[in-house]
Amino acid sequence: MRGTAIGRSLAAVVAVTAALAITPPDVARAVDARCTSQPQPSPVVADVPWPQEAYDLEARVWPFATGLGVTVAVLDTGVDPTHPQLAGRVLPGADVVGGTGSGDYDCVGHGTALASIVVAGRVPGIGFTGLAPDARVLPVRVATQAQTAVAGDVDPAAVAAGLDAAVAAGAQVALVGVVTAADPGLAAAVERAQAAGVLVVAPAGDAHAPQRDGAGPTDPALIPFPAAYPGVLGVAAVDSGGQRVDGSQAGGYVDLAGPGGDVLAAGIGGQSVAQ
Repeated sequence: MRGTAIGRSLAAVVAVTAALAITPPDVARAVDARCTSQPQPSPVVADVPWPQEAYDLEARVWPFATGLGVTVAVLDTGVDPTHPQLAGRVLPGADVVGGTGSGDYDCVGHGTALASIVVAGRVPGIGFTGLAPDARVLPVRVATQAQTAVAGDVDPAAVAAGLDAAVAAGAQVALVGVVTAADPGLAAAVERAQAAGVLVVAPAGDAHAPQRDGAGPTDPALIPFPAAYPGVLGVAAVDSGGQRVDGSQAGGYVDLAGPGGDVLAAGIGGQSVAQ
């Protein structure tokens, strides 16, 4: 039963990873004593985003599963639990890079946006909602700033520690929102997660990142980890017409593709939604 429920939920959830890893949404900054920046207002968007229209949640997804009983660990910059659409859906989690204990704060917005695409609840007047609104998010802070999905931007040891934290907390899915380099410790952590029955999902990355200008498509520096490890579900990005987003990497590490352009997500600091 667990495998069936998780599989059906993920059919709608995991394909969005690439969108946030390639083009972080323009989000407000958090109001939190641990963050130095103050939030900027973000607009409320009443329209239903195109990815939701494509998924046709009410007819094709939610009759089968809404994520009930599934805990999704989001390995990213943390998650702001004060957002109205995330309230009651975010666990304390863990912070493996800031030493604060819990991962339920976000000074950037990247992790909050990713979490909202999974679990954001319905709010009247807002078209955006999560793909699996009855799931719960376990925020695992593995990065302190927004990432550009380039190998080397994130310490692989932090991602490895984040995977171990996700397993220890009982997550069934580990949704990695960052890209890092190959590392024996990370490979071992992926294997431990898989042995525990955790599905690891990761982005394919962005070949157009600034520090990789001029690199060819087979350049080892562009190979995304953990997506390139065996058994990890690697996700690339497509636009509203179903075409590969310019810059979204292609290779044997790509298992599926999902919305990756003009993606709407929740902001931080209690804002409604940001574009």
